[in-house]
Amino acid sequence: MANRRLLKQIVGDISLPDSSPFAKLLDSCIHSKSLHGVHRLHARIIKSPFASETFILNRLIDAFENCKQLEQALKKSTENKKI
Repeated sequence: MANRRLLKQIVGDISLPDSSPFAKLLDSCIHSKSLHGVHRLHARIIKSPFASETFILNRLIDAFENCKQLEQALKKSTENKKI
């Protein structure tokens, strides 16, 4: 239930005071191995002010790796460094 609220907050473009909602949702995706969720979060993260935050980028890589998509995670990491 709390994760749905966080997701609505992120998807609804509500201003986020910090990156903790992204971190919590990425942890949820890691535990559920939800590649679709990781993709959705990645799309939001790169448009957020937290796109260059090392902790969030590392959690994103962890999430892709956990979903057996490490190659894609490394590609995304390289793209984010260009931002």
